[in-house]
Parts: sequence; C-alpha cells; structure tokens
Amino acid sequence: MKYTIWLLSLAILTGCASLPEMPTLMPGQQEAAMAHLQAYINQEMSAAKVQGLSIAIVDDQGVRWSQGFGWADREHGLPANEHTQYRVGSLSKLFTDVAALQLVAQNRINLDTPVRQYLPEFAPKAPDGLSYPITPRMLMTHHSGLPRDILKGFMSDQPDSFEQVPRLLNDLGADDVPQRSFSYSNAGLSVLGSVITHVTKQPFDSWMQSTLLEPLHMRDSVFEALPGRHAQMAQGYADGVGATEPGLRDVPAGGLTSSVHDIANFMRMMLAHGEFDGQQLLPASWVQAMFTPQNTQVPLDVNFPVGLGWMLGSLSQQVTYEGVSTVAHHAGKTRLFNTQMYVLPEQQIGVVVMANDQNAQKLVDRVALRALALTLQVKLGIHASPPPQRRWATPAAEAVAAQNDTAQQRWSGLYSTFVGPVVIDQSAGHSPVAHAFGSTFELRLRSDGYRSLSYSLLGLIPVPLGQLGEIAFERQSIQGLDTLVGQLGSTTMLLGTRVPQEPIPAAWSARTGEYQIVNSDTQLTGFRDLKLVQEEGHLFLEFVDATAGAEPQRLLLRPRSNNEAQVLQLLPDAGPLIRVFPTPDGEALAFSGYLAVRRVH
Repeated sequence: MKYTIWLLSLAILTGCASLPEMPTLMPGQQEAAMAHLQAYINQEMSAAKVQGLSIAIVDDQGVRWSQGFGWADREHGLPANEHTQYRVGSLSKLFTDVAALQLVAQNRINLDTPVRQYLPEFAPKAPDGLSYPITPRMLMTHHSGLPRDILKGFMSDQPDSFEQVPRLLNDLGADDVPQRSFSYSNAGLSVLGSVITHVTKQPFDSWMQSTLLEPLHMRDSVFEALPGRHAQMAQGYADGVGATEPGLRDVPAGGLTSSVHDIANFMRMMLAHGEFDGQQLLPASWVQAMFTPQNTQVPLDVNFPVGLGWMLGSLSQQVTYEGVSTVAHHAGKTRLFNTQMYVLPEQQIGVVVMANDQNAQKLVDRVALRALALTLQVKLGIHASPPPQRRWATPAAEAVAAQNDTAQQRWSGLYSTFVGPVVIDQSAGHSPVAHAFGSTFELRLRSDGYRSLSYSLLGLIPVPLGQLGEIAFERQSIQGLDTLVGQLGSTTMLLGTRVPQEPIPAAWSARTGEYQIVNSDTQLTGFRDLKLVQEEGHLFLEFVDATAGAEPQRLLLRPRSNNEAQVLQLLPDAGPLIRVFPTPDGEALAFSGYLAVRRVH
C-alpha cells in the first residue's frame, strides 16, 4: 500500500522532467533509433539513480536489439548485459499460465472446471459465508475473488511451500464472489501452481524447467523461492545502496529469475503463435486466447480488458498508434527488482526491460514504451497520434455543472479507491475537491464534460500533474454502486466506489487505539505506529511503512459484525477480513496471518 506521497511526487516529476524529445524517424533508421534510446536510458537512469538496466527488443525475425546499462553489481564491478539475471516478479505468472494451458491442450486440465476437482480440499468462503466454484480461467484473469496476498509468510528468508496457500485461503476466506470484478491476486496464481503440481505429480520448478524453460533455451532462468547465487545474478539496490532480496513463498506468482535474453525467447514464442525452434510449445489457438479479452461481460471492469494472463489495456497509454489494436503487457516488481514487458502481436514486436533498483518501477515502463514507439517507427513507419488537447470548460459551464452536481450530491463522499481512502467535497457553485495524500486537488470540468485533477502548490502555484492530470474522471452508477471511473486514451477502468455512511458498532468503537503486532517478521521491517482510528463516522486502520516514507497511511474498514470488519479496496462490500479473537491477554486483531494486540500504556 505504498501510494501516498509517492503518487503526487510521481505526477510532479513526470510533469516537469526534461528528457530527450521523441524523434521522428523513417523506416530503416534503426541506428538513429537505438542511439536515441541509449541516450534516453542513460539520462533516465541518472535522474532516478538506478544502478543497472537491461533491455531486449524482438520482432518476427528474432532479437532486434539487446543491451545492458550501468551495473549488475557495482561493488564487484560487474556491468549489466543481456544475460544479467534479475528477479522478474509477476512476469512469472505468464509462464505459469502457459504451463497450465499446455495441460489444457493435453486435456489434463479443464479451464472452466472448478479447482476443487483437482484440489478437493480447496473451498474458501466469500464474505457472504458461501463457497463458490473458482476455475483456472478465473485464476488466470484475476477474477477469482481471492485476496491479493496472504501477507504472513509472503516474503521470508525461509519461505514455506506455495502449496500451503490453498489451505491458508480456506482459513482466511475470499475477498469477494468470483467474476464480480478484476482483483489482482498473487495467491490465486499459487493455487494455479498447486493445480499444476497435483496434475503432473512433479515439483513445480522441475516441471517448468523441462516443459517450458529448456525448450525455450532459457539457460539464464530458473523458478526458485530463494534468489540463487548465480554467476550473472544482479545485486539489488534500495536508493543506491546494496540490499538483500528476500525469498518468496508464492513461486508461481513471482519466483522466476531470468534475463532479457531469455524473456526475449518467450516473446518470440508468443509472436510465433506458440512455436519456438521448430517445436510447437503451445497451440496457436491458446496463444490467441491469451491475447483475447476474457472479461467483456463484467460490468465493473468497465473497459479494462484482460486476457489469459496478459493485461490488454493500461492507464499508462496516453497516445494511440494507427493500426495497433492489441497491446499486451505485464509488469513485475519484487522488493528490489522491476520489470516491464510489452508485446504487439499484430505488429510482431516485443520489448522487455529489467532493472535492479526498488525505485525503478516507472522507469522500466517509460523505457519500454519509448523503445516500443521507436521500433514502430523504424520497422513499420507507424507514428504516435497524441491525444486531443484537453480544454477546460468555461467558468459559466463550470458553475452550471457544479450547481447540478451539488444538488444531486453527485461527487461528495468518502471513496474507497486503489490508492486508499479519498474524500471528495463539493460546495454549491464550485468544482469538487479531492483530499488525498495530504493534499487537496480540484476536479475541474473539461469542455468534453469529464473532470480532471488540477493542483496548486500552497493554493497559488499551478503544478503540472503529468499523466495523472490527463485522466478523465467520471461518476457512474454500475450495478447499484456509485463508482469513480477513470479514462486515459482508449482504456477506462474502475478507480473506486463511494462508501455509504453506516453506524459503527459500539464493539468496534471501543477498540480504537494503538496496537502492536505480536508475530512480526522481517517482512514488516519499517512497519510501525499501528492504530485503529474512528473519524467522521468511519473506521480506519492507520500505520507508517517506513519503506514508503514517514507519512501515515490508512486503510478503510467496514464492520460486518461485532467481530469482523472488511478492509475495503475498490468496492464498498469486498475485501480481506480483520477478525477479532479472544486471547488470555485480551482481544487480538487477525489480518492476513498477522496478529495485533492493543498497546498498554
């Protein structure tokens, strides 16, 4: 939940950064494109103080360009190159998905059969107390309703087996019913990995090695819970200081160690309709299914298409390319490593970027998008079309809209959003204002009827918000929920929902105060000042995560009974549960495997 000041800082930086302007190139000017990209990467890395980065670009002819920049290991003088090994985080999910689809093609797994057919003990209950069928397709598209993570044990120097996750989910329960909305889940991929091990009767890592990594000639790659001491392994950095990457329990979700050279082979296989080195590793029909939206019948997903594993739409896209319809992508992030991959199946182009610094998440995305844009120019002559120029509405139009919005209470309220709780106020005749990250943003009316964020430092100095300021916000009613929807380019997605005002049970009001976690571990290093807070009729869990800054962060809670409360995310009636348990020393709050007791002063 590292979303507070970071998002505002990101907006300001992306609005003010001075980087090499995108050149206009003609087909065949590969040398000029790569010279620009090299300068762009060096300047980006210098500005972000990132130690090492590797990149590979592929097309239908093979690897078009690959290179390393900076240091794989600064202290040992090891430069980064195309074979430098990084922890690739959630890119691992695509490999797990492909492995599952290989078994589907062999009729050993049915994509739409409940997981319980393979794991009979798997029966997590939704918030309504019922256990719903969850299928492999739901796991691959993040529509299972399962929690994002089981936090306790997720990262550890001695990680447990991911095959414990289905049992742990039975204890913790699901966040929501299946197929209601997109809800990213690492735990769900561990369930899918458990299905693979159950069906194949083989250890997950060795099965992945023999059926996917070896046929793809991915000799730099291995699935592993603990980062190995490989000859080409990059050192991870935190703010320029070497640090230790922890182990990971959920190996199918994020346990792949690899290089851009190896991931390039994976992209080549995807672009070749499942074929690599003369071997059909996945039927072309299933490759096409991975690139095909699976969630068009899910109203709360609005227009955020998701394939089998691949994300097919993103708010990071501000420009469009004529003739480019499918943009498949996936990011990966661990404690110290960041990765981004884009694939354009119709244009037969793929890009992967990896970096060994915890602060490189946005950098790898910007570099990947720049590489993609340059390759489209010099390979196919396709140039970006900028979005229409945003224009603010006239003061008279704003006054009329504000009057109508205020009368209907259209915007005002507390919203549970992807960045945490956000309060929106609106007084008669004025634009709505959003209070978030310790700052106040105006939601100004645009000439097209949408609203966009505007921010002034100290209320006086306008600050460009970059991409954040280009998002078109709209209030919609979807399935009876008051939703906050954001649009950027051709992608529209749910950003949050308004939370109804409800009385807080006296039992929960009596629990407010300071707490301490009694079964903490190294994963919570920097986690402090845990409090249960009641404010303006709502209940919040407040804490400081020093790895994200000194600013307190908040999670919005919605009591479901005297002894259970949901941690709200995008929806006002879905999220992981906090449960109250009696102990010899008083009550304990249990959340995602952790226990917290009230501090005694």
